[in-house]
Amino acid sequence: MLDTGTTFGLLLNRARVKLPDATFVSSGAAGSGQKIDVFRSAAMPVIHLHGQSWPQVRQVFSADLDFIEQGTGMGPYLGFIGANFFKDTALTLDYARRVAVVQRLHPETGVPRVALPADRTGGTVVATVHYRAERANFPVFDASLGGVSVRVMLDSGNPGATIDHQWLAELQRAGAAETFSVSEESLTYRTAPLLLGAVTVPVEDATTDEVASVIDSQADRRVVKIGYSLLKRLGVTWNYRLQTMTFFVP
Repeated sequence: MLDTGTTFGLLLNRARVKLPDATFVSSGAAGSGQKIDVFRSAAMPVIHLHGQSWPQVRQVFSADLDFIEQGTGMGPYLGFIGANFFKDTALTLDYARRVAVVQRLHPETGVPRVALPADRTGGTVVATVHYRAERANFPVFDASLGGVSVRVMLDSGNPGATIDHQWLAELQRAGAAETFSVSEESLTYRTAPLLLGAVTVPVEDATTDEVASVIDSQADRRVVKIGYSLLKRLGVTWNYRLQTMTFFVP
């Protein structure tokens, strides 16, 4: 499972993958409440992905993730791939075609060594942004929401969007945010559209949190942490070396 919002290279399911030299590092809990013991491995076998090999994957961890396999019914589950895995690549995510493509980058120029296959070149490019990041898993770029400049953080593991709760209150007072859905488990919001290059993207299923503190120490709380709400409408090619994101309409 891909989650660019995590810093590790791999978090593998110990029930499926037995790693050598695994050392216990911490305990925690999953979002669904299960206790997790996390182990780190100093040695890692070569990883093969669609005909390409990664001989030196960094930040490799493992935990008992069998509960994910059982809870989702997806079958054998090997684990998560995180941001550190992609640090020297370009990653294209195209949810419309259900395709993810990883390209090796030239060590000097940072451009892909091989072009995308003709049937996976995406569609009409609508925006190319340069992002800044304190860490590889927290890319931040500028956009506009409701006519106001906003910082956007892309996180493929976020099912909707997350907005700082103080700024959401400002949007509600300005009539730029309203309740989207209500259930026993959650309350979500719809805001004014996000303007990204030549297209507007609806922001739905937004929840609230202390988003500004996640990104940096700046006082500005006008931050949208967005995932599937954006990616289900736009494809993206994410160059980790050049720190660019090119968005396209599939």
